[in-house]
Amino acid sequence: MVNSSDYSNCRDTALEFLFFSYFKITPDEAVDFCQALNSAIEVAYSDATNQGAFNVQMQKLKEEFEKEKKSLYNCIISAKDRAKTDIYSLIKGEKNSLICDQVKFNEWHDKLCDTIVGLLTTKKEQGTKENGDITKRFTYGNAQKFINMTLKYLYVMAGSLARSNRIDDEVQWCNSVLDKARFFHIPIDDLILRAIGKNTRRMKKRSDTVKYMLEKRIIPKKHGYFEKSHLSCDYYVDGSQRWSNMNQEDYSCFKEEELFEEAKEKGKSRTVLEWENKAWIEQSILSRKKH
Repeated sequence: MVNSSDYSNCRDTALEFLFFSYFKITPDEAVDFCQALNSAIEVAYSDATNQGAFNVQMQKLKEEFEKEKKSLYNCIISAKDRAKTDIYSLIKGEKNSLICDQVKFNEWHDKLCDTIVGLLTTKKEQGTKENGDITKRFTYGNAQKFINMTLKYLYVMAGSLARSNRIDDEVQWCNSVLDKARFFHIPIDDLILRAIGKNTRRMKKRSDTVKYMLEKRIIPKKHGYFEKSHLSCDYYVDGSQRWSNMNQEDYSCFKEEELFEEAKEKGKSRTVLEWENKAWIEQSILSRKKH
């Protein structure tokens, strides 16, 4: 006969398997914030560079860095280290008490993304312009996904550890992440762009920012997979103009709280990450049906 301890053992086994399969660490190891952060950084960096020109042109970029007496590998390490330092400070260090509202978090986020883009951009790229815009292989779109996915993974780990009863007074990082999560940004990719397009169509009243985003083709007027949504959004176009090529100016529009307020209320979500998780899964299912 199955008893409560059987369910508990099954839950622990499932959590360990899923944790290690995705993050390459065990839940017990994730109790140590440094290990959790290192793991989140590595997985998030891979997510952020899967699309766009950065990975595709890695060899050419490596040669260009060498011409400037720099190592691309070392620059990637420096970018990851900077992210670790700043996120550690946000969750456990001196920035923890200082960043106490959305405005301060946004300033922290902007500065970190700018720094990471700078570390992974050659001087040649900084001086190259195409159609009036600076052309970079590692873009602001890559940077936002790198940072936002790192924070989301920490949020997922913290929630998982809480459900497994591993949180005690010594694991303050989980409490800090869950507290700061109300300020976190959502990772922007094509699935989330479609979900936001769906939100805007349902809005009772569109803000000036939403109208601007639709006019400038930052978000789609049509959101469904069978509605040719890429025709109304520049970041769906095949080739270089994907979400990974998003610039800082366009990304800043996604801080508009009105984009998510109605959807959060309907879905009973406390944070935009909770909304994003449901929306991402919904759009992923639609994508799977399409293919």
